[in-house]
Amino acid sequence: RRKGGAVFHVDLIINEMRLDGARKFVGIVRDTTERVKAQEALRESEERFRQLFQDAPVAMGLARLDGTLLAANAHFGQLFGYALDEISGPEAWWPLACPDPDDRAQALARWRAAVADAGKTRQTIEAGEYRMRCKDGTERVVGITSLAIPEGLLSAFIDLTGARRAAQAVAEAQAAARAALEERQQTLEMLVAIADATDDAIFAKDSEGRYLLFNRAASCLVGKPAETVLGLDDRALFPPEQAQMLMVAGRQVMRQEQSLTQEETLDTAAGRRVFLATKGPLRDAAGRVIGLFGINRDITERKQAERERQAGQEAALERQQFVQARLGQLRQRLSKLSSIDVTQIPPDKVGLGSEVIVEDEQ
Repeated sequence: RRKGGAVFHVDLIINEMRLDGARKFVGIVRDTTERVKAQEALRESEERFRQLFQDAPVAMGLARLDGTLLAANAHFGQLFGYALDEISGPEAWWPLACPDPDDRAQALARWRAAVADAGKTRQTIEAGEYRMRCKDGTERVVGITSLAIPEGLLSAFIDLTGARRAAQAVAEAQAAARAALEERQQTLEMLVAIADATDDAIFAKDSEGRYLLFNRAASCLVGKPAETVLGLDDRALFPPEQAQMLMVAGRQVMRQEQSLTQEETLDTAAGRRVFLATKGPLRDAAGRVIGLFGINRDITERKQAERERQAGQEAALERQQFVQARLGQLRQRLSKLSSIDVTQIPPDKVGLGSEVIVEDEQ
Protein backbone atom coordinates (compact mmCIF):
# COMPACT_ATOMS: atom_id res chain seq x y z
CA ARG A 1 0.00 0.00 0.00
CA ARG A 2 1.31 3.38 -0.93
CA LYS A 3 1.67 6.23 1.47
CA GLY A 4 -1.60 7.66 0.29
CA GLY A 5 -3.36 4.35 0.92
CA ALA A 6 -3.56 3.17 -2.69
CA VAL A 7 -3.05 -0.55 -3.20
CA PHE A 8 -0.49 -1.56 -5.80
CA HIS A 9 1.05 -4.79 -7.00
CA VAL A 10 4.72 -5.62 -6.81
CA ASP A 11 7.14 -8.40 -7.62
CA LEU A 12 9.48 -8.97 -4.65
CA ILE A 13 12.80 -10.70 -5.21
CA ILE A 14 14.94 -11.45 -2.09
CA ASN A 15 18.49 -12.73 -2.36
CA GLU A 16 20.69 -13.87 0.49
CA MET A 17 24.25 -12.56 0.66
CA ARG A 18 27.08 -12.23 3.19
CA LEU A 19 28.68 -8.98 3.92
CA ASP A 20 31.73 -8.86 6.23
CA GLY A 21 30.93 -12.38 7.31
CA ALA A 22 27.40 -11.45 8.27
CA ARG A 23 24.34 -12.95 6.63
CA LYS A 24 22.41 -10.27 4.76
CA PHE A 25 19.35 -10.15 2.52
CA VAL A 26 18.88 -7.98 -0.50
CA GLY A 27 15.39 -7.29 -1.77
CA ILE A 28 14.27 -5.95 -5.16
CA VAL A 29 10.78 -4.53 -5.37
CA ARG A 30 9.31 -4.04 -8.85
CA ASP A 31 5.96 -2.25 -9.33
CA THR A 32 3.78 -4.56 -11.48
CA THR A 33 0.55 -2.67 -11.11
CA GLU A 34 0.23 -1.88 -14.79
CA ARG A 35 1.09 -5.43 -15.80
CA VAL A 36 -1.48 -6.85 -13.41
CA LYS A 37 -4.07 -4.41 -14.70
CA ALA A 38 -3.26 -5.46 -18.24
CA GLN A 39 -3.59 -9.11 -17.29
CA GLU A 40 -6.90 -8.47 -15.59
CA ALA A 41 -8.10 -6.50 -18.61
CA LEU A 42 -7.02 -9.38 -20.84
CA ARG A 43 -8.91 -11.88 -18.69
CA GLU A 44 -11.98 -9.65 -18.74
CA SER A 45 -11.67 -9.29 -22.52
CA GLU A 46 -11.33 -13.04 -22.93
CA GLU A 47 -14.36 -13.57 -20.72
CA ARG A 48 -16.36 -11.05 -22.72
CA PHE A 49 -15.26 -12.78 -25.91
CA ARG A 50 -16.31 -16.17 -24.54
CA GLN A 51 -19.63 -14.73 -23.47
CA LEU A 52 -20.21 -13.09 -26.86
CA PHE A 53 -19.09 -16.27 -28.59
CA GLN A 54 -21.53 -18.42 -26.62
CA ASP A 55 -24.42 -15.94 -26.77
CA ALA A 56 -24.03 -15.05 -30.45
CA PRO A 57 -27.36 -15.36 -32.31
CA VAL A 58 -25.69 -17.42 -35.05
CA ALA A 59 -23.66 -20.63 -35.07
CA MET A 60 -19.97 -19.89 -34.43
CA GLY A 61 -16.86 -22.01 -34.26
CA LEU A 62 -13.19 -21.49 -33.51
CA ALA A 63 -10.83 -23.78 -35.40
CA ARG A 64 -7.16 -24.20 -36.15
CA LEU A 65 -6.09 -23.53 -39.69
CA ASP A 66 -5.91 -27.29 -40.27
CA GLY A 67 -9.64 -27.52 -39.55
CA THR A 68 -9.50 -28.89 -36.01
CA LEU A 69 -12.47 -27.42 -34.17
CA LEU A 70 -11.45 -25.91 -30.84
CA ALA A 71 -14.76 -24.47 -29.70
CA ALA A 72 -18.36 -24.16 -30.85
CA ASN A 73 -21.26 -22.26 -29.37
CA ALA A 74 -24.75 -23.48 -28.57
CA HIS A 75 -26.21 -22.33 -31.89
CA PHE A 76 -23.63 -24.43 -33.71
CA GLY A 77 -24.96 -27.51 -31.97
CA GLN A 78 -28.54 -26.46 -32.69
CA LEU A 79 -27.78 -25.92 -36.36
CA PHE A 80 -25.82 -29.07 -37.10
CA GLY A 81 -26.82 -31.33 -34.20
CA TYR A 82 -23.27 -32.44 -33.37
CA ALA A 83 -21.42 -32.19 -30.07
CA LEU A 84 -17.90 -30.75 -30.12
CA ASP A 85 -16.21 -34.08 -29.36
CA GLU A 86 -17.95 -35.67 -32.39
CA ILE A 87 -16.43 -33.26 -34.92
CA SER A 88 -13.28 -31.87 -33.33
CA GLY A 89 -10.87 -33.28 -35.92
CA PRO A 90 -10.83 -32.21 -39.59
CA GLU A 91 -11.17 -35.82 -40.70
CA ALA A 92 -14.34 -36.13 -38.61
CA TRP A 93 -16.18 -32.94 -39.65
CA TRP A 94 -16.03 -32.89 -43.43
CA PRO A 95 -17.18 -36.49 -44.07
CA LEU A 96 -20.17 -35.85 -41.83
CA ALA A 97 -21.02 -32.45 -43.29
CA CYS A 98 -20.41 -33.50 -46.93
CA PRO A 99 -21.00 -37.24 -47.29
CA ASP A 100 -20.75 -37.19 -51.09
CA PRO A 101 -17.06 -37.52 -52.04
CA ASP A 102 -17.26 -35.20 -55.05
CA ASP A 103 -19.14 -32.52 -53.11
CA ARG A 104 -16.68 -32.89 -50.24
CA ALA A 105 -13.67 -32.51 -52.54
CA GLN A 106 -15.08 -29.30 -54.00
CA ALA A 107 -16.03 -27.94 -50.59
CA LEU A 108 -12.60 -28.73 -49.14
CA ALA A 109 -10.84 -27.08 -52.07
CA ARG A 110 -12.88 -23.91 -51.59
CA TRP A 111 -12.40 -23.99 -47.82
CA ARG A 112 -8.64 -24.46 -48.01
CA ALA A 113 -8.31 -21.65 -50.52
CA ALA A 114 -10.32 -19.39 -48.22
CA VAL A 115 -8.20 -20.44 -45.21
CA ALA A 116 -5.00 -19.73 -47.13
CA ASP A 117 -6.25 -16.25 -47.99
CA ALA A 118 -7.26 -15.67 -44.39
CA GLY A 119 -3.83 -16.66 -43.17
CA LYS A 120 -2.20 -14.19 -45.52
CA THR A 121 -4.44 -11.18 -45.22
CA ARG A 122 -5.68 -11.48 -41.62
CA GLN A 123 -8.92 -10.03 -42.90
CA THR A 124 -12.52 -11.15 -42.91
CA ILE A 125 -13.17 -13.54 -45.76
CA GLU A 126 -16.31 -14.89 -47.31
CA ALA A 127 -15.70 -18.61 -47.63
CA GLY A 128 -18.97 -18.90 -49.57
CA GLU A 129 -22.03 -21.09 -49.36
CA TYR A 130 -21.96 -24.82 -48.70
CA ARG A 131 -24.60 -27.49 -48.82
CA MET A 132 -24.11 -29.39 -45.56
CA ARG A 133 -25.80 -32.38 -43.97
CA CYS A 134 -26.84 -32.21 -40.33
CA LYS A 135 -26.80 -35.04 -37.84
CA ASP A 136 -30.53 -35.69 -38.36
CA GLY A 137 -29.98 -36.14 -42.10
CA THR A 138 -31.43 -32.82 -43.23
CA GLU A 139 -29.48 -30.71 -45.71
CA ARG A 140 -28.94 -27.02 -45.18
CA VAL A 141 -27.40 -24.25 -47.22
CA VAL A 142 -24.85 -22.58 -44.94
CA GLY A 143 -22.93 -19.38 -45.57
CA ILE A 144 -19.55 -19.20 -43.83
CA THR A 145 -17.79 -15.95 -42.93
CA SER A 146 -14.36 -16.28 -41.29
CA LEU A 147 -11.73 -14.14 -39.63
CA ALA A 148 -8.15 -15.18 -38.93
CA ILE A 149 -7.15 -14.39 -35.34
CA PRO A 150 -4.06 -15.44 -33.39
CA GLU A 151 -5.94 -18.38 -31.86
CA GLY A 152 -7.01 -19.70 -35.26
CA LEU A 153 -9.97 -19.13 -37.54
CA LEU A 154 -13.16 -17.65 -36.08
CA SER A 155 -16.10 -18.55 -38.29
CA ALA A 156 -19.79 -17.70 -38.35
CA PHE A 157 -22.19 -20.19 -39.93
CA ILE A 158 -25.35 -18.57 -41.30
CA ASP A 159 -28.26 -20.85 -42.14
CA LEU A 160 -29.41 -19.66 -45.57
CA THR A 161 -31.74 -22.57 -46.23
CA GLY A 162 -34.95 -20.63 -45.67
CA ALA A 163 -33.68 -17.63 -47.58
CA ARG A 164 -32.59 -19.75 -50.54
CA ARG A 165 -35.88 -21.61 -50.55
CA ALA A 166 -37.73 -18.32 -50.39
CA ALA A 167 -35.54 -16.92 -53.18
CA GLN A 168 -36.17 -20.04 -55.24
CA ALA A 169 -39.89 -19.79 -54.56
CA VAL A 170 -39.84 -16.12 -55.55
CA ALA A 171 -37.87 -16.92 -58.70
CA GLU A 172 -40.30 -19.72 -59.58
CA ALA A 173 -43.25 -17.45 -58.87
CA GLN A 174 -41.73 -14.71 -61.00
CA ALA A 175 -41.05 -17.18 -63.80
CA ALA A 176 -44.61 -18.48 -63.55
CA ALA A 177 -45.93 -14.91 -63.52
CA ARG A 178 -43.83 -14.04 -66.58
CA ALA A 179 -45.05 -17.17 -68.35
CA ALA A 180 -48.65 -16.38 -67.40
CA LEU A 181 -48.20 -12.78 -68.53
CA GLU A 182 -46.71 -13.89 -71.83
CA GLU A 183 -49.51 -16.39 -72.30
CA ARG A 184 -52.07 -13.74 -71.40
CA GLN A 185 -50.42 -11.31 -73.80
CA GLN A 186 -50.48 -13.90 -76.57
CA THR A 187 -54.11 -14.66 -75.78
CA LEU A 188 -54.94 -10.97 -75.79
CA GLU A 189 -53.16 -10.48 -79.11
CA MET A 190 -55.06 -13.44 -80.53
CA LEU A 191 -58.34 -12.06 -79.20
CA VAL A 192 -57.56 -8.66 -80.69
CA ALA A 193 -56.76 -10.30 -84.03
CA ILE A 194 -60.03 -12.26 -83.91
CA ALA A 195 -61.95 -9.17 -82.84
CA ASP A 196 -60.43 -7.11 -85.65
CA ALA A 197 -61.46 -9.76 -88.19
CA THR A 198 -65.19 -9.30 -87.50
CA ASP A 199 -67.51 -6.56 -88.68
CA ASP A 200 -69.15 -6.36 -85.25
CA ALA A 201 -67.93 -3.69 -82.85
CA ILE A 202 -66.28 -5.49 -79.92
CA PHE A 203 -65.04 -3.79 -76.76
CA ALA A 204 -64.15 -4.40 -73.12
CA LYS A 205 -64.37 -1.98 -70.18
CA ASP A 206 -63.02 -1.93 -66.64
CA SER A 207 -65.22 -1.57 -63.57
CA GLU A 208 -65.21 2.22 -64.00
CA GLY A 209 -66.46 2.00 -67.57
CA ARG A 210 -63.12 2.85 -69.18
CA TYR A 211 -62.30 1.08 -72.44
CA LEU A 212 -59.68 -1.68 -72.26
CA LEU A 213 -60.26 -3.21 -75.70
CA PHE A 214 -61.57 -1.50 -78.82
CA ASN A 215 -61.51 -3.41 -82.09
CA ARG A 216 -61.22 -2.14 -85.65
CA ALA A 217 -64.97 -2.09 -86.26
CA ALA A 218 -65.53 -0.13 -83.05
CA SER A 219 -62.87 2.37 -84.14
CA CYS A 220 -64.63 2.83 -87.47
CA LEU A 221 -67.91 3.25 -85.63
CA VAL A 222 -66.70 6.27 -83.64
CA GLY A 223 -64.19 7.45 -86.23
CA LYS A 224 -61.24 7.35 -83.81
CA PRO A 225 -58.15 5.11 -83.55
CA ALA A 226 -58.31 2.53 -80.78
CA GLU A 227 -55.20 3.90 -79.03
CA THR A 228 -56.93 7.26 -78.55
CA VAL A 229 -60.03 5.61 -77.07
CA LEU A 230 -58.42 3.24 -74.55
CA GLY A 231 -58.71 4.65 -71.03
CA LEU A 232 -61.73 6.83 -71.93
CA ASP A 233 -65.40 6.19 -71.17
CA ASP A 234 -68.57 6.65 -73.22
CA ARG A 235 -68.81 10.36 -72.41
CA ALA A 236 -65.83 10.99 -74.68
CA LEU A 237 -67.47 9.22 -77.64
CA PHE A 238 -71.23 9.82 -77.64
CA PRO A 239 -73.74 12.59 -76.89
CA PRO A 240 -74.56 12.94 -73.17
CA GLU A 241 -77.94 11.15 -73.24
CA GLN A 242 -76.56 8.24 -75.25
CA ALA A 243 -73.44 7.99 -73.05
CA GLN A 244 -75.64 7.97 -69.94
CA MET A 245 -77.80 5.17 -71.41
CA LEU A 246 -74.70 3.07 -72.20
CA MET A 247 -73.11 3.59 -68.78
CA VAL A 248 -76.34 2.73 -66.93
CA ALA A 249 -76.66 -0.49 -68.95
CA GLY A 250 -73.02 -1.37 -68.21
CA ARG A 251 -73.42 -0.84 -64.46
CA GLN A 252 -76.54 -3.00 -64.53
CA VAL A 253 -74.65 -5.85 -66.21
CA MET A 254 -71.84 -5.72 -63.64
CA ARG A 255 -74.19 -5.36 -60.67
CA GLN A 256 -76.51 -8.19 -61.69
CA GLU A 257 -73.66 -10.29 -63.15
CA GLN A 258 -75.89 -11.21 -66.08
CA SER A 259 -75.72 -10.65 -69.82
CA LEU A 260 -78.00 -8.09 -71.42
CA THR A 261 -79.12 -7.84 -75.06
CA GLN A 262 -81.01 -4.81 -76.31
CA GLU A 263 -81.31 -2.48 -79.29
CA GLU A 264 -79.37 0.76 -79.06
CA THR A 265 -79.55 3.77 -81.35
CA LEU A 266 -76.27 5.67 -81.44
CA ASP A 267 -74.81 8.62 -83.31
CA THR A 268 -71.72 7.36 -85.14
CA ALA A 269 -69.19 8.62 -87.65
CA ALA A 270 -71.53 7.25 -90.34
CA GLY A 271 -74.63 8.91 -88.87
CA ARG A 272 -77.33 7.54 -86.62
CA ARG A 273 -77.24 3.75 -86.58
CA VAL A 274 -79.19 1.01 -84.82
CA PHE A 275 -77.30 -1.79 -83.07
CA LEU A 276 -78.20 -5.10 -81.50
CA ALA A 277 -76.00 -4.77 -78.41
CA THR A 278 -74.99 -7.67 -76.16
CA LYS A 279 -73.14 -6.95 -72.93
CA GLY A 280 -71.82 -9.39 -70.35
CA PRO A 281 -69.74 -9.36 -67.13
CA LEU A 282 -65.95 -9.63 -67.52
CA ARG A 283 -64.38 -11.82 -64.80
CA ASP A 284 -60.86 -12.45 -63.54
CA ALA A 285 -59.31 -15.86 -62.87
CA ALA A 286 -61.01 -15.99 -59.46
CA GLY A 287 -64.44 -15.33 -60.96
CA ARG A 288 -64.73 -11.76 -59.66
CA VAL A 289 -66.42 -9.23 -61.95
CA ILE A 290 -63.78 -6.73 -63.05
CA GLY A 291 -65.59 -5.06 -65.92
CA LEU A 292 -67.73 -5.92 -68.92
CA PHE A 293 -67.47 -6.87 -72.57
CA GLY A 294 -69.75 -5.88 -75.41
CA ILE A 295 -70.60 -6.88 -78.99
CA ASN A 296 -72.54 -4.41 -81.13
CA ARG A 297 -73.98 -5.59 -84.46
CA ASP A 298 -75.20 -2.90 -86.88
CA ILE A 299 -78.80 -3.78 -87.79
CA THR A 300 -79.73 -0.43 -89.34
CA GLU A 301 -80.38 -1.88 -92.80
CA ARG A 302 -82.27 -4.81 -91.31
CA LYS A 303 -84.45 -2.46 -89.28
CA GLN A 304 -85.08 -0.37 -92.43
CA ALA A 305 -86.02 -3.50 -94.36
CA GLU A 306 -88.32 -4.52 -91.51
CA ARG A 307 -89.98 -1.11 -91.59
CA GLU A 308 -90.43 -1.31 -95.35
CA ARG A 309 -91.79 -4.85 -95.10
CA GLN A 310 -94.14 -3.73 -92.33
CA ALA A 311 -95.30 -0.79 -94.45
CA GLY A 312 -95.87 -3.14 -97.42
CA GLN A 313 -97.82 -5.54 -95.24
CA GLU A 314 -99.94 -2.69 -93.92
CA ALA A 315 -100.61 -1.45 -97.50
CA ALA A 316 -101.52 -4.95 -98.64
CA LEU A 317 -103.83 -5.31 -95.67
CA GLU A 318 -105.54 -2.02 -96.59
CA ARG A 319 -105.97 -3.18 -100.18
CA GLN A 320 -107.34 -6.49 -99.01
CA GLN A 321 -109.76 -4.76 -96.69
CA PHE A 322 -110.86 -2.46 -99.56
CA VAL A 323 -111.46 -5.39 -101.88
CA GLN A 324 -113.34 -7.25 -99.18
CA ALA A 325 -115.51 -4.20 -98.64
CA ARG A 326 -116.26 -3.85 -102.38
CA LEU A 327 -117.03 -7.56 -102.65
CA GLY A 328 -119.44 -7.22 -99.75
CA GLN A 329 -121.17 -4.37 -101.53
CA LEU A 330 -121.38 -6.38 -104.73
CA ARG A 331 -122.86 -9.34 -102.88
CA GLN A 332 -125.48 -7.02 -101.38
CA ARG A 333 -126.42 -5.73 -104.83
CA LEU A 334 -126.64 -9.19 -106.30
CA SER A 335 -128.77 -10.23 -103.38
CA LYS A 336 -131.16 -7.34 -104.09
CA LEU A 337 -131.33 -8.20 -107.78
CA SER A 338 -132.15 -11.78 -107.00
CA SER A 339 -135.00 -10.70 -104.73
CA ILE A 340 -136.83 -8.77 -107.55
CA ASP A 341 -140.08 -10.45 -108.62
CA VAL A 342 -140.19 -9.83 -112.35
CA THR A 343 -143.86 -10.83 -112.45
CA GLN A 344 -144.66 -7.70 -110.54
CA ILE A 345 -143.21 -5.48 -113.25
CA PRO A 346 -145.88 -4.12 -115.65
CA PRO A 347 -145.39 -5.64 -119.09
CA ASP A 348 -145.47 -2.23 -120.68
CA LYS A 349 -142.51 -1.13 -118.48
CA VAL A 350 -140.01 -3.78 -119.48
CA GLY A 351 -139.03 -5.55 -122.60
CA LEU A 352 -136.12 -6.71 -124.65
CA GLY A 353 -133.26 -4.25 -124.17
CA SER A 354 -134.71 -2.65 -121.07
CA GLU A 355 -132.15 -1.23 -118.53
CA VAL A 356 -132.49 -2.01 -114.82
CA ILE A 357 -130.77 0.37 -112.37
CA VAL A 358 -130.03 -0.83 -108.84
CA GLU A 359 -129.05 1.89 -106.34
CA ASP A 360 -127.38 1.39 -102.93
CA GLU A 361 -129.40 2.39 -99.96
CA GLN A 362 -128.20 5.58 -98.36
